Amino acid sequence: MHEDLIDRAYEAAFFPELWPAILDEIGARSGSASGALQIIKAGHPPLWAATDAIRATLSDFIASGLWRTCERPAAVAVHDHAGFVHTLDLLTPVQIARDPVIPRLEQIGLGAQLATLIAMPSGEAVGLTFERRLDKGRHPPEAVTVLDGLRPHLARSALIAARLGLERARAAVATLEALGLPAASLAFSGRVLATNGLLDETPEVMPAAHGRLVLAHAPADALLRAALDASERSGAARSIPVPGAPERPPAIVHVVPVRGAANDVFGGTTLLVVTPVGMDGNVPDLALLRGLFDLTPKEARLAAALAGGRSLKEAAAGESLRLNTARSYLERILHKTGTHQQSQLVALIKGSRIADMP
Repeated sequence: MHEDLIDRAYEAAFFPELWPAILDEIGARSGSASGALQIIKAGHPPLWAATDAIRATLSDFIASGLWRTCERPAAVAVHDHAGFVHTLDLLTPVQIARDPVIPRLEQIGLGAQLATLIAMPSGEAVGLTFERRLDKGRHPPEAVTVLDGLRPHLARSALIAARLGLERARAAVATLEALGLPAASLAFSGRVLATNGLLDETPEVMPAAHGRLVLAHAPADALLRAALDASERSGAARSIPVPGAPERPPAIVHVVPVRGAANDVFGGTTLLVVTPVGMDGNVPDLALLRGLFDLTPKEARLAAALAGGRSLKEAAAGESLRLNTARSYLERILHKTGTHQQSQLVALIKGSRIADMP
């Protein structure tokens, strides 16, 4: 009966941008006015996709931080039902009175909500919710039957997407190993998804509890924690200097968020890449720059020249470029590296001076 919709759900495992339209269709077939999919991770804002009817409200809800006080996901998790449930049935009267969701749904004419949680192998959970018009009351039993019939397929699609994200993470660190770069792929929670052999032999980075990594230098590790938090919010890259010690050389740890359609909902990751500090002003060679930031050869040469202390005009002359053309190249480099101005770019490539590190 729902074969076409099931096929599209599996297609969404490979093309996450299809989820809003699929959620809209599921909503229509279950008598719902809106629907949303969220990737729920303890202590982190959900990643999500939603139908038009609830998109703006959900976006504001997450941006405001109110997701932190929402007790609905925990109630669904404790109920541990392999199907859809009426969320308000799981809350106590006290919880309902302080629920931050009810007034926001009512503002846009929505009321009763059906929800389910699907555990992911990565430790997160996929939450699916469908809301009914406020004047329509609760979803009838036949609506729950429709959603429960689709749930196994939605779960498998989510699992496929999560597995694809893990395979992409493994491929990324393997590619960086081929370039001679120690690297790991981290979930937004900081948990390690994949590492390469070079990182396993790198003394600057050590395994820690709960599947995480720590840097050997405590102040640098504090910067790493802040960089991981910032990468989730802003998608900005960051470089962290790790001073040397008798047992290890100095290095720079690059935190590079991975973005794109395939990573907006499922499999969002951050790459952690280590480059050694040599005697050349801390500027990695061109192959490393290209591998880290997907720069073209000319972009890499221009970036290296800027990091080496040349002005944009001098770097442009060295590449036989007009200044306006060099500015266009610089704009593309800034975009690829997640920086916003030339000084940030230089700091990203070189890292902060090791001598300035406490």
